[in-house]
Amino acid sequence: MAVLAAESGVTAGSIAGELWVGDFTGSGSSEVLAVSQGVGNWQLGTLDVTNPQAPTLTFTGIGNTRGFGIIGNTVWQGRFSAQDRDQLLFYNAGDSTWWLGTVTSTGPTIDWSLLAVKTVQWMPDAGSWVCDLGGTGADCVVAYCAEDSSWWIATALGGALNWTQIGQTAGLPALQAGGTPAGSFTTTDRQLLAFEPTNTGAWHLITLSGTGEPVSVQDIPAPVTRATTFWNDVARLWSVAPFGPGGADSIITCNLISRDWLNGSLSSPNGPGAPVEAVFVTIGNAGGSIDLLSSWVWVAPITGRPAALVVYSASSNTWSLGTVSTTNQEVDHLAFAPIGVAGETLFGPTQAQIAIVQNNLSNLRNFNDYVYNHTDTKLDEALDALEQPSQDPGVGAVLALFQATIAVGATFMPLEEAGAFLGTFVNGLLASWITSPPSSLGGNLLSWINRYEKTSISFDQQLATYAQNVPAYWSTSFTVNGQTSVLSDLAFTEIPNQDDDPSFYDMVNASILATQQAMWKQILPVGFVALELSDLFVDGDLDHPPISWAQKYYQQHPNAYVSWVWSKDIFHFDEWRIYNYLLVASPGGMFSPQLSSDACDMLFIDSTPGTTINADGLYLRNTVFAGLGIKIVGG
Repeated sequence: MAVLAAESGVTAGSIAGELWVGDFTGSGSSEVLAVSQGVGNWQLGTLDVTNPQAPTLTFTGIGNTRGFGIIGNTVWQGRFSAQDRDQLLFYNAGDSTWWLGTVTSTGPTIDWSLLAVKTVQWMPDAGSWVCDLGGTGADCVVAYCAEDSSWWIATALGGALNWTQIGQTAGLPALQAGGTPAGSFTTTDRQLLAFEPTNTGAWHLITLSGTGEPVSVQDIPAPVTRATTFWNDVARLWSVAPFGPGGADSIITCNLISRDWLNGSLSSPNGPGAPVEAVFVTIGNAGGSIDLLSSWVWVAPITGRPAALVVYSASSNTWSLGTVSTTNQEVDHLAFAPIGVAGETLFGPTQAQIAIVQNNLSNLRNFNDYVYNHTDTKLDEALDALEQPSQDPGVGAVLALFQATIAVGATFMPLEEAGAFLGTFVNGLLASWITSPPSSLGGNLLSWINRYEKTSISFDQQLATYAQNVPAYWSTSFTVNGQTSVLSDLAFTEIPNQDDDPSFYDMVNASILATQQAMWKQILPVGFVALELSDLFVDGDLDHPPISWAQKYYQQHPNAYVSWVWSKDIFHFDEWRIYNYLLVASPGGMFSPQLSSDACDMLFIDSTPGTTINADGLYLRNTVFAGLGIKIVGG
């Protein structure tokens, strides 16, 4: 069968979420239903048009479906099982399930019910509409399958979704719904306005019976409908409703070039059965007030008044209400008034989510401060022991310390998603500082420790900036190694708390070690080499390796590393051949300064394998010489 296409009027990814306009609570008023992509926050906007010149729209949170799937490309709006309010019929492609979303009158909240698929599992293509066929008050989806010219209807009643084939229209080409709902354009029956692909421009008016069978298909001549004075095929800018007092549905759309708004009516001027013509008249101009290229238009039913238009402009994040006026039973003018928005920020966080993000950012600052307070002295002592000059290592060197710290700390997060976020968020943020550092990190600083301190402070300041205005940074993304996290992810996880979560100390202790290791790993390969000395030979037997000899040797030469093999060559038969290396200052040589005993005490965990000499050391001796990238040079 065909692939499901967008029916909501808003293309996925085009704005921060998806929007629908209708009466979702049964109040008789128009409301905006919104969902934030990825985050899954649902908001209900109540439209107040008591004063049409100063309408207002107030948003409030009504639920969350994070992890439910991207909602928007696979949604139909209609009154499928509730005759007093609009609902959303949603197909979840992730698990091939169908859901019906209904907003409750109290609360309000959005409730989702899983629908059992009673008949064939079928998804319509772009040729699909929503309408009430038999006047029962229950909407259905009417779908056309171009593969075999078949027509189908889907009902969502009694907790089940039923697809039923209702007929065929052989020879009809592929159709596009064009974003226009069903209407009653020339008769009281339900009619579908369909488009062929835009390279032909042909329209078709399909009249349905009360049970859904297509009883007639009338062509609307392409030269009339494709007149350059008004044509656009942007689905989100088409609206169908009885805008005039006559009761018949008409079409409001716009010309993207001239920015004219037009009202179109369909009629058969030569009587029933005669060719249908489309007549469009200009009823207004968008001027500079509405960015049509980033706008979406919906019909807003208003009790006791002609249908109006609600327009959302994504580029400016503004709303407008369009009202029509008539003369002699004809729509002749469309005027727009800005809609004042109140309540929660559209596609933004709830107050509860803001509090969670702020708490997690605070815990992350505590983590950073704890690690810094327990490493700055250790790093300073290490630099002295390494006899490194007190100079600024540059932005990248210290940022690498932070990245190593976070990478290890993230693995100790009790929640896997928290660790994943921490690694991507912090490393992505710090990676951007390498090329565009904060002003406090620019230029040359006094020393390693000075830069480390300022980097820690800058990190705290950045977290404080996010916490101060979470809505403004809600969608800020951070990418590293192909993985992306968004600040809003912090609303759905938990960073350990210093006061009452023991895992906080598992995390910081591992990070303190990782910070020290990272600094030594940077300095040793640059400032030191492994000087290879002449082989030594030690008497012994094959069953007793020279471990005691090696331990005494390390007492005399703490910067050494030895390994051994049993020798059977003719000059050294039945002896241990000792391979011998010393850590010395680069570029190396017999007279190069050796790694100090103080530095060795800090660096090495063991002497020989399995023999611990400092449990608080940083690396195993073998790792230092073979795993940190230290260059081997000859003596």
